[in-house]
Amino acid sequence: MANDREEAVRQLAHAKWEREGKPDGRHEQHWQEAEAESQADSSRPQLAQAGEDGHVQGGG
Repeated sequence: MANDREEAVRQLAHAKWEREGKPDGRHEQHWQEAEAESQADSSRPQLAQAGEDGHVQGGG
């Protein structure tokens, strides 16, 4: 379970790094931001997922 969370944080941090143009020396900030996002996401109830068009998928 912890490995899944760490992998999710790693992917978020990498995406942040790429979006910002792959800057040097920002890995700790990206990691901390990704951890915070991951923790916030895991504490929210997952009722339904919206698709790319904004419509809720599944659930019924």
